[in-house]
Amino acid sequence: MLLNARPTIFEDECLSSYLYRLAYANAHASGNVYARKLGMTVSNINNNEFSEQAVKTLSEMTCYPPPELKKHTAIQQEKRSKEESPLRRRMRFCPLCLGENRYHRSAWNLNWNTVCLKHGIMLKDKCECGRITSLHSVMINGCLSCGKALIRETAKKG
Repeated sequence: MLLNARPTIFEDECLSSYLYRLAYANAHASGNVYARKLGMTVSNINNNEFSEQAVKTLSEMTCYPPPELKKHTAIQQEKRSKEESPLRRRMRFCPLCLGENRYHRSAWNLNWNTVCLKHGIMLKDKCECGRITSLHSVMINGCLSCGKALIRETAKKG
């Protein structure tokens, strides 16, 4: 199934973010609509954990070569615990970067990355109301609890 709309993937974009933008470009409400087609769970999508088969299927849907898509997936760390993993489980974001261009950057997924290198501000993982953000809330620019726009929040200098 080749999709009609196939936006360009950004060099620093995580594949989960691209999946959401792909869904929006094809008139779907969420990137999760492709979970079954890709043989993935919503959790896999949100954690940017794409299997070889999922990458191959997405390649057939977008005409991007599998190696190009694969470089946007989570770093695979065999036999490592969550404490040792370089990947975070909470969705972090820079509200200023999102204001410039709404997509999730791969670097924001790394545990040791707590500050936006471009803007010098702390990455956020919650709305001001206290709700932890999800990829969906970041991509739609709205807290799922209070509805507040995430890119309008005041960012704290790092």
